[in-house]
Amino acid sequence: MSIQNESSYEFLNEEERLLPNKKKKFNIQNILTVTFLVLFLACVILVFVHIISDLVSDSENQSKTIDLQDSFLIINDIHINLQYDPAYDHHSDCIKSGNPIYNTSEDCGYYGRYGCDPPVQTLNAVLKGMKKYGSKSKFIILLGDLSSHRALEKDQVNKDIQTVVSSIIDEFPNLPVFPVIGNAEGYPDYNLSMVHNNSRLNELASFWSKWLIEGSEQRRTFEKGGYYRVDLQTIEDNLDFYLIVLNTLYYSQRHTPTTLPDGTVPKDPGDQMQWLETQLKNTKKKTLLVYHIPPGGNGYDNSLNWKPEFEKPFIELISKYSEQIIGVMSGHYHTDDFILLKDKNGNLISSNFISPSITLNHETNPSFRKMYFDRSSKKIIDYDQYFFDLRLANQHALTSKGKDSDIKWRVGYSFKDTYNVDDATPTSLQKVIQKIEDDPVESTMWHARKHVFYWDKKPGYYCSMTNTLSQDFQKCVNNSHSDQS
Repeated sequence: MSIQNESSYEFLNEEERLLPNKKKKFNIQNILTVTFLVLFLACVILVFVHIISDLVSDSENQSKTIDLQDSFLIINDIHINLQYDPAYDHHSDCIKSGNPIYNTSEDCGYYGRYGCDPPVQTLNAVLKGMKKYGSKSKFIILLGDLSSHRALEKDQVNKDIQTVVSSIIDEFPNLPVFPVIGNAEGYPDYNLSMVHNNSRLNELASFWSKWLIEGSEQRRTFEKGGYYRVDLQTIEDNLDFYLIVLNTLYYSQRHTPTTLPDGTVPKDPGDQMQWLETQLKNTKKKTLLVYHIPPGGNGYDNSLNWKPEFEKPFIELISKYSEQIIGVMSGHYHTDDFILLKDKNGNLISSNFISPSITLNHETNPSFRKMYFDRSSKKIIDYDQYFFDLRLANQHALTSKGKDSDIKWRVGYSFKDTYNVDDATPTSLQKVIQKIEDDPVESTMWHARKHVFYWDKKPGYYCSMTNTLSQDFQKCVNNSHSDQS
């Protein structure tokens, strides 16, 4: 026992003897291991912090980029119809003349009828939509043609214009609005004297005096020839752009009178081209051009827009200063269009975006456009096209008594997302046009967007889907607005 105990004791003593050395060995290994782990974790943490820092930096940069992307609103071709009566058809532009139709269907109601100019409640509904979805926009461009196609007397034309102005001021009392002369601002239609400071220009300036301030440089040049320039830094300090408003009614194929009172034909009506070159030559600021009637031809009826003697020098002029021009906006067509402006050698100059109308005259839904620009890159980035479906709005008005706030607004499309491009520059627009030309599906969708998603261009298609009996089908077709020519 004693031996076993001794042996055991000795064994234990040996273990105890060796234990301190093992502990030392173990402690050294531990220290090395822990040191390695600490260093490893430190490296991981540093990498993690670096990644997070990059993400935060990217997020901040993205946030800054988003902050720099501002917007403005566009409305045009309102053609307000103060005599609108839903009991009368499109042949009389829905005013009290001709034979009443007493159409009680949803396509002829409170907010108007396809094929007619719209009542004032349609304009007010659009303005409320603009206020809801464009509350942070910096300004409004009013791209011309405010009076009805059926306003044949000067007093009626003026009343239409004043009604539109009052409606806009009521909804946007403090937002800058930049009005543009369209053919419907002349009287009669397309008529505007080329004499400097003529009575009609003075009259329009007085109607728009809220926005064209008496004594301002804008008012002076507008009264001279219907054009003016705005330094957008007067709206906000870091909006480092110019907005130039042109009067292209003078260049229209349909413009009258064609001469000055002494019978001479001015080469530069209102000295507008000379003035435009001076503005572009004397500054390096990026500039947005706006006018009502664009150059080129209108695919709606294949008509030509400008007289050649004005079109060529204008293209040469903006080609010379193309680096300064960030985009061109116009109206007139009533449909959603764009033009790729090129010089005589086919080089890209600018994107000319044509906004669709508020009037229903060309069978489009009422709409407005929200354009986005980037202060940093000084580019037009994108736009959203808003609209409401006239049929649904009229249906709703039958029960809601025409509450504009209940209208269901939709974004018909976003330019960038829909066409998968980076921005709205000429290079991007060229890609879009090529895509529309090459892809039948894209071409079909473009056509729908062109008419602001008014889908019933062929009434028979819809009527055949919804009516079983031939007599019901015939009645549906007869009641449709879209059989007009």
